[in-house]
Amino acid sequence: MDRKQKILRIFATLIIAMGLTAITSCEQYIWTPPEPPVIPAEIIISFDEHIYPKCSGCHTTWSESKIYNELSSNVDTVNPANSEILDIHSTVNNFNTLVQVNDTLELYFVDVIKTWASQGAKDNK
Repeated sequence: MDRKQKILRIFATLIIAMGLTAITSCEQYIWTPPEPPVIPAEIIISFDEHIYPKCSGCHTTWSESKIYNELSSNVDTVNPANSEILDIHSTVNNFNTLVQVNDTLELYFVDVIKTWASQGAKDNK
């Protein structure tokens, strides 16, 4: 066997070994979804203050009433985690940003939407 073939075989063996190592290393880590945040009962999510500013950043040509109507028609107030808006906007990076809901608590926007839905999805100030 000539030198070129020998080097090629060693290189191929290394690539295969690295690939097998990468594939089997995935078994060591089990991903568990994060626990949903515990939101104190006294926290009231305001459409005007917490939700509208985030939504209007993307839907710049929509009025406040159009944003409210579209959003409220796509949330499930009985089971907020099943809200259609979460499927519609699941890839929107805006849903993974933090919103300051009071002096000490920040929530991900997706959790703000769920909390707002659980509070009746009101057009509150």
